[in-house]
Amino acid sequence: MPRKTAKKNKPDPAEGTREKILAAAQKEFTEFGAAGARVDNIAKRAGVNKAMIYYHFSSKEKLYQAVMDNFITNIADRVKTAIECESDLPTLLRGISDTWQRIFSESPTMPRLMLRELADPKSKLVPRLAQQMAKSGIPAAMQAILMGGVTAGKMRRVDVRQAFVSFLTMNVGYYLMSPFVDRVMEIDDHDGFAAKRPEATVDLFLNGVMPK
Repeated sequence: MPRKTAKKNKPDPAEGTREKILAAAQKEFTEFGAAGARVDNIAKRAGVNKAMIYYHFSSKEKLYQAVMDNFITNIADRVKTAIECESDLPTLLRGISDTWQRIFSESPTMPRLMLRELADPKSKLVPRLAQQMAKSGIPAAMQAILMGGVTAGKMRRVDVRQAFVSFLTMNVGYYLMSPFVDRVMEIDDHDGFAAKRPEATVDLFLNGVMPK
C-alpha cells in the first residue's frame, strides 16, 4: 500500500495580496494622511485592481484602520516574545529595546502616522489602539518585571508605573521625534545612531533605578 505523503502548506494568495495592499497603503497614508490618500494610488502601489482593495477592506477608512491595527499587533506580538525570554534584568530589558529598534527600522514611516493620530484630539483610533495595547498584557507584564527587580533588590523602590512610562518613552521617543532631533543634534547617520539606542537606553534606565 503506497505511503501517504504530508501535504505542504501552500502560501495563501489572498493573504499575500492583503499584505501588499497594507504595505502600499502605509506609504500612501504616510505621504498624504488618511483624508488625502487615494485608493487609486494605493492600488497602483500594490499592483492590484482597485476592486481588490474594497474586497479585502470594504472602504478606505477600514483600510487605514487595518494599517494601524496591523502595526500595533506586530508590536504587541514581538514585544511579548521578548518579554517572555527568561534572562536577567539587564539582558531582558536589552532584548525589549532591541525589539523596538527593529520594529521602527523596519517600518520607518509609521511614526509619522502615529504622530498624526496622537495630535488629533478627535481621533477615534487612539482609544482603540490604546485599548488594543492594554489588552496585549504588555504594560502589566512590564510592570511585573520591574516590580520583580525591586523585590530582588536590583532596583531601588520606585513607582513602577512611572518607571514603565520612562522606559517606554526612552525606547520610542527618538523614533517619533527623529526628524527634529536629527537636525538639532546634527545626526547624519540616522541608522547608525538608532542602532546604538537600545544599549544607551538600557544603560541610562538601569543607572537611574539601581540601588544607590
